[in-house]
Amino acid sequence: MRFSASLLLILPLCFTCLGAWTATYSVKTLGIQVASLEMKVGPRSLEVWSRTEGSSSLAPPMDNYYRAEFDARQLPSSYLRIVRQETDSDTVRTVYDQNRRTASQKRFLSGELVSFELEPDTRDLFSLLAHITSNPPQADRAYVIDANSILWDAELKKEEDDNVRTRLGRLRCKAYSLSLVPREPGKAPYVDMVTNNILNPETLLKLWIADSGLITKAQVRRGLSVLNWELVEYHQ
Repeated sequence: MRFSASLLLILPLCFTCLGAWTATYSVKTLGIQVASLEMKVGPRSLEVWSRTEGSSSLAPPMDNYYRAEFDARQLPSSYLRIVRQETDSDTVRTVYDQNRRTASQKRFLSGELVSFELEPDTRDLFSLLAHITSNPPQADRAYVIDANSILWDAELKKEEDDNVRTRLGRLRCKAYSLSLVPREPGKAPYVDMVTNNILNPETLLKLWIADSGLITKAQVRRGLSVLNWELVEYHQ
Protein backbone atom coordinates (compact mmCIF):
# COMPACT_ATOMS: atom_id res chain seq x y z
CA MET A 1 0.00 0.00 0.00
CA ARG A 2 1.73 3.22 -1.18
CA PHE A 3 0.94 6.71 0.01
CA SER A 4 1.89 9.50 -2.32
CA ALA A 5 4.00 12.08 -0.53
CA SER A 6 1.62 14.72 -1.85
CA LEU A 7 -0.84 13.76 0.83
CA LEU A 8 1.65 14.58 3.53
CA LEU A 9 1.13 18.31 3.76
CA ILE A 10 -2.47 19.22 4.15
CA LEU A 11 -3.59 17.92 7.47
CA PRO A 12 -1.81 19.72 10.23
CA LEU A 13 -2.54 23.18 8.95
CA CYS A 14 -3.95 25.24 11.82
CA PHE A 15 -4.34 28.88 12.52
CA THR A 16 -5.21 31.13 15.41
CA CYS A 17 -5.90 34.82 15.89
CA LEU A 18 -3.81 34.78 19.11
CA GLY A 19 -0.51 35.47 17.33
CA ALA A 20 2.37 33.74 15.63
CA TRP A 21 3.24 30.14 16.46
CA THR A 22 5.35 27.26 15.23
CA ALA A 23 4.52 23.55 15.22
CA THR A 24 6.17 20.32 14.10
CA TYR A 25 4.44 17.06 13.20
CA SER A 26 5.28 13.43 12.56
CA VAL A 27 3.41 11.80 9.69
CA LYS A 28 2.80 8.07 9.90
CA THR A 29 1.20 5.33 7.89
CA LEU A 30 1.06 1.68 8.94
CA GLY A 31 2.69 2.86 12.18
CA ILE A 32 5.81 3.99 10.29
CA GLN A 33 6.98 7.61 10.19
CA VAL A 34 7.29 8.65 6.56
CA ALA A 35 7.55 12.44 6.80
CA SER A 36 8.13 15.45 9.00
CA LEU A 37 6.60 18.89 8.76
CA GLU A 38 7.45 22.26 10.24
CA MET A 39 5.00 25.14 10.09
CA LYS A 40 5.31 28.80 11.04
CA VAL A 41 2.04 30.72 11.22
CA GLY A 42 1.35 34.44 11.56
CA PRO A 43 -1.89 36.46 11.49
CA ARG A 44 -1.70 37.00 7.70
CA SER A 45 0.65 34.30 6.43
CA LEU A 46 2.02 30.81 6.90
CA GLU A 47 5.21 29.01 5.93
CA VAL A 48 5.47 25.24 5.62
CA TRP A 49 8.43 22.92 5.12
CA SER A 50 7.32 19.40 4.16
CA ARG A 51 9.93 16.65 3.95
CA THR A 52 9.80 12.91 3.51
CA GLU A 53 12.07 10.64 5.53
CA GLY A 54 14.28 9.36 2.74
CA SER A 55 13.01 7.39 -0.23
CA SER A 56 10.65 4.44 0.09
CA SER A 57 7.61 2.91 -1.52
CA LEU A 58 5.50 4.65 1.14
CA ALA A 59 6.81 8.16 0.51
CA PRO A 60 8.85 9.32 -2.50
CA PRO A 61 11.49 12.00 -1.89
CA MET A 62 10.08 15.48 -1.26
CA ASP A 63 11.48 18.66 0.29
CA ASN A 64 8.95 21.37 -0.57
CA TYR A 65 8.43 24.90 0.73
CA TYR A 66 5.09 26.75 0.78
CA ARG A 67 4.17 30.31 1.71
CA ALA A 68 0.56 31.51 1.67
CA GLU A 69 -0.48 35.12 2.33
CA PHE A 70 -4.05 36.21 3.04
CA ASP A 71 -6.15 39.04 4.48
CA ALA A 72 -8.05 39.29 7.77
CA ARG A 73 -10.87 37.16 6.31
CA GLN A 74 -8.34 34.54 5.17
CA LEU A 75 -8.98 35.39 1.51
CA PRO A 76 -5.73 34.74 -0.37
CA SER A 77 -3.49 37.41 -1.88
CA SER A 78 -0.59 35.17 -2.96
CA TYR A 79 0.58 31.57 -2.77
CA LEU A 80 4.20 30.49 -3.39
CA ARG A 81 5.39 26.92 -3.91
CA ILE A 82 9.03 25.89 -4.25
CA VAL A 83 8.89 22.29 -5.42
CA ARG A 84 11.78 19.87 -4.85
CA GLN A 85 10.59 16.34 -5.56
CA GLU A 86 11.90 13.08 -6.94
CA THR A 87 11.25 14.04 -10.57
CA ASP A 88 10.13 17.68 -10.37
CA SER A 89 11.76 20.98 -9.53
CA ASP A 90 9.99 24.30 -10.02
CA THR A 91 8.78 27.54 -8.44
CA VAL A 92 5.08 28.34 -8.82
CA ARG A 93 3.40 31.54 -7.67
CA THR A 94 -0.28 32.46 -7.74
CA VAL A 95 -1.44 36.07 -7.24
CA TYR A 96 -5.08 36.82 -6.37
CA ASP A 97 -6.98 40.07 -7.04
CA GLN A 98 -10.09 39.70 -4.90
CA ASN A 99 -11.57 43.04 -6.03
CA ARG A 100 -11.45 42.16 -9.71
CA ARG A 101 -12.13 38.47 -9.04
CA THR A 102 -9.16 37.33 -11.10
CA ALA A 103 -5.97 35.39 -10.43
CA SER A 104 -2.80 34.43 -12.30
CA GLN A 105 -0.47 31.48 -11.80
CA LYS A 106 3.12 31.53 -13.07
CA ARG A 107 5.45 28.55 -13.40
CA PHE A 108 8.98 29.95 -13.41
CA LEU A 109 10.68 26.94 -15.01
CA SER A 110 8.64 27.09 -18.21
CA GLY A 111 7.49 30.71 -17.98
CA GLU A 112 3.89 29.55 -18.36
CA LEU A 113 1.32 32.08 -17.11
CA VAL A 114 -2.33 31.10 -16.58
CA SER A 115 -5.03 33.65 -15.75
CA PHE A 116 -8.45 32.66 -14.47
CA GLU A 117 -11.60 34.11 -12.92
CA LEU A 118 -12.62 33.83 -9.28
CA GLU A 119 -15.98 33.65 -7.60
CA PRO A 120 -16.70 35.75 -4.49
CA ASP A 121 -14.69 34.44 -1.53
CA THR A 122 -12.63 31.96 -3.57
CA ARG A 123 -9.81 30.52 -1.46
CA ASP A 124 -6.81 28.34 -2.08
CA LEU A 125 -6.52 25.18 0.01
CA PHE A 126 -4.34 26.75 2.70
CA SER A 127 -6.45 29.88 3.16
CA LEU A 128 -9.54 27.67 3.38
CA LEU A 129 -7.99 25.70 6.23
CA ALA A 130 -6.99 28.99 7.84
CA HIS A 131 -10.59 30.15 7.69
CA ILE A 132 -11.98 26.90 9.10
CA THR A 133 -9.59 26.84 12.04
CA SER A 134 -9.87 30.52 12.95
CA ASN A 135 -13.67 30.53 12.52
CA PRO A 136 -14.83 26.96 13.27
CA PRO A 137 -18.35 26.59 11.84
CA GLN A 138 -21.13 25.09 13.90
CA ALA A 139 -22.81 23.41 10.91
CA ASP A 140 -21.99 22.02 7.45
CA ARG A 141 -20.58 24.58 5.02
CA ALA A 142 -19.72 24.80 1.34
CA TYR A 143 -16.80 26.76 -0.14
CA VAL A 144 -15.16 27.46 -3.50
CA ILE A 145 -11.42 26.86 -3.89
CA ASP A 146 -8.75 27.39 -6.51
CA ALA A 147 -7.59 23.93 -7.55
CA ASN A 148 -4.40 24.84 -9.42
CA SER A 149 -6.19 27.43 -11.61
CA ILE A 150 -9.54 25.60 -11.83
CA LEU A 151 -12.42 26.17 -9.42
CA TRP A 152 -13.60 23.24 -7.27
CA ASP A 153 -16.22 22.92 -4.54
CA ALA A 154 -15.15 22.09 -0.99
CA GLU A 155 -17.75 20.45 1.27
CA LEU A 156 -17.17 20.65 5.02
CA LYS A 157 -19.18 18.45 7.38
CA LYS A 158 -19.38 19.09 11.13
CA GLU A 159 -18.95 15.93 13.20
CA GLU A 160 -19.29 15.19 16.91
CA ASP A 161 -16.85 16.96 19.24
CA ASP A 162 -14.17 14.75 20.73
CA ASN A 163 -11.49 14.63 23.45
CA VAL A 164 -8.15 14.11 21.74
CA ARG A 165 -5.02 12.83 23.51
CA THR A 166 -1.83 14.65 22.45
CA ARG A 167 1.63 15.26 23.88
CA LEU A 168 0.17 18.50 25.21
CA GLY A 169 -2.46 16.55 27.16
CA ARG A 170 -6.11 15.91 26.42
CA LEU A 171 -7.81 18.66 24.43
CA ARG A 172 -11.48 19.15 23.65
CA CYS A 173 -11.77 19.48 19.86
CA LYS A 174 -14.29 20.24 17.19
CA ALA A 175 -14.24 17.56 14.49
CA TYR A 176 -14.76 18.02 10.74
CA SER A 177 -14.45 16.11 7.50
CA LEU A 178 -13.57 17.85 4.24
CA SER A 179 -14.11 16.55 0.71
CA LEU A 180 -13.19 18.30 -2.55
CA VAL A 181 -15.33 17.96 -5.65
CA PRO A 182 -14.45 19.05 -9.22
CA ARG A 183 -17.10 21.04 -11.02
CA GLU A 184 -16.34 19.20 -14.25
CA PRO A 185 -14.91 15.73 -14.93
CA GLY A 186 -11.14 15.56 -15.00
CA LYS A 187 -8.12 16.17 -12.81
CA ALA A 188 -6.78 19.47 -11.56
CA PRO A 189 -3.68 20.67 -13.45
CA TYR A 190 -0.50 19.20 -11.99
CA VAL A 191 1.78 21.52 -10.00
CA ASP A 192 3.24 19.43 -7.16
CA MET A 193 2.60 16.15 -5.37
CA VAL A 194 0.74 17.79 -2.50
CA THR A 195 -1.94 19.61 -4.44
CA ASN A 196 -2.16 16.93 -7.14
CA ASN A 197 -3.21 14.31 -4.60
CA ILE A 198 -5.22 16.48 -2.25
CA LEU A 199 -7.37 17.66 -5.12
CA ASN A 200 -8.96 14.28 -5.57
CA PRO A 201 -12.65 13.47 -5.04
CA GLU A 202 -11.66 10.12 -3.48
CA THR A 203 -9.71 11.76 -0.65
CA LEU A 204 -11.38 12.51 2.70
CA LEU A 205 -9.68 14.78 5.22
CA LYS A 206 -10.62 14.61 8.90
CA LEU A 207 -9.57 17.39 11.26
CA TRP A 208 -9.80 17.77 15.03
CA ILE A 209 -9.44 21.46 16.00
CA ALA A 210 -8.84 22.72 19.54
CA ASP A 211 -10.20 26.05 20.84
CA SER A 212 -6.85 27.72 20.15
CA GLY A 213 -7.11 26.86 16.45
CA LEU A 214 -4.56 24.07 16.68
CA ILE A 215 -5.32 20.92 14.70
CA THR A 216 -4.51 18.32 17.33
CA LYS A 217 -5.26 15.27 15.19
CA ALA A 218 -5.69 14.68 11.49
CA GLN A 219 -6.26 11.87 9.06
CA VAL A 220 -6.14 11.49 5.29
CA ARG A 221 -8.12 8.59 3.92
CA ARG A 222 -8.33 7.36 0.36
CA GLY A 223 -9.88 3.94 -0.03
CA LEU A 224 -8.00 1.56 2.27
CA SER A 225 -5.00 3.88 2.61
CA VAL A 226 -4.83 5.95 5.80
CA LEU A 227 -2.32 8.59 6.82
CA ASN A 228 -2.22 9.81 10.43
CA TRP A 229 -0.64 12.90 11.98
CA GLU A 230 0.95 13.26 15.39
CA LEU A 231 1.74 16.60 16.99
CA VAL A 232 5.37 16.63 18.14
CA GLU A 233 5.89 20.21 19.36
CA TYR A 234 3.90 23.45 19.55
CA HIS A 235 4.78 26.89 20.89
CA GLN A 236 3.81 30.53 20.38
